[in-house]
Amino acid sequence: MASWGVGHLDVFVLGADSAAYQKRFLANSWTPSWTSLGGTFVHEPVALSTQEGSIDAFAIGVDGHLWWKRYVHDSDSWLPSLQGWYNLNLGSGSASTPGEWIDKPAVVSWGPDKINVFVVDRYHKLWRNYYNGWTWSGFVCLGGEHMHVPAVVSTAPKHLDIFSVGSDNVIYHKWFNGMVWGPHGVGGDWECTQQKCVGEVRAMTRPGDTTGIIDVFCVGWNSELYYKSGHAGGNGWKTWDYPWWRSLGVTSRSSPTVVALDTQRLQVFMTGSRTGLQGLVSNNGGITWKEEATGSMTTPIASAGKRDKNDYLSTLITSFNHSTSLYKPPVVPLTRLTSG
Repeated sequence: MASWGVGHLDVFVLGADSAAYQKRFLANSWTPSWTSLGGTFVHEPVALSTQEGSIDAFAIGVDGHLWWKRYVHDSDSWLPSLQGWYNLNLGSGSASTPGEWIDKPAVVSWGPDKINVFVVDRYHKLWRNYYNGWTWSGFVCLGGEHMHVPAVVSTAPKHLDIFSVGSDNVIYHKWFNGMVWGPHGVGGDWECTQQKCVGEVRAMTRPGDTTGIIDVFCVGWNSELYYKSGHAGGNGWKTWDYPWWRSLGVTSRSSPTVVALDTQRLQVFMTGSRTGLQGLVSNNGGITWKEEATGSMTTPIASAGKRDKNDYLSTLITSFNHSTSLYKPPVVPLTRLTSG
């Protein structure tokens, strides 16, 4: 799911024929049918928008390769074509490509037309490929042994913070400040956060924040939801706000989905202990949390988004069984859930 402008939203799924499909929200309504984007993939595409009028989509093919395509609003067209894709395992850097990728990619942008893509190979090594607006850098190994694709955020141009679950199920952290990789170089050891994690770790930044706040969430071995917040410094990682991980007092059967509405309000959605939807909201920067959403849902939440600056679209929640809800906080609670 990605938005390239006010009132615009594109949702991507994997069809029964293993092709990628797209549906668009525009002018307060959804397009009547799904558009096939071609390809033969093992997961639904991951998408992001780095600038207004543009969307980049990435997917792992059945051949284990990473594929990429771009939507350009000015020409209302996909590049290289509606059903064509670029193979990022070929061309620049192909000599360093280790082989098949085993998970969906993680993507993040630190500026207009700047894209960082992260993938995990069959040996559980993490690799990065960077697009500078003209060319791709090729794949570079970041070391470590990873159970899942990491959570990656950018707090400033040329800054990255990466959180990943290692083979020991502990969350590890690595950062990039535009010049060097910390704490021990591009392929060196990662910082250990001392927190066990079931499933995938989640991380996010807050819209409008200029202090480099990063919020990290995970489900611990006791099935409770845990939270930690830190600050990215000018030359790399600065510090955690407190040394321990805090339990938010709820149990979860799925990895959480997190949304930041602004610098002080965070929302977290997960499948609760009774397989119902649970949502937590913070109204003071992550100190006090309360349950804000309940509903019936039998599958994990796939994605979530937030309203735009004109209040055109509020939070969209999509589960793997295509349950959806629109939420307009703080007046209307999130209770309108459908199951299909």
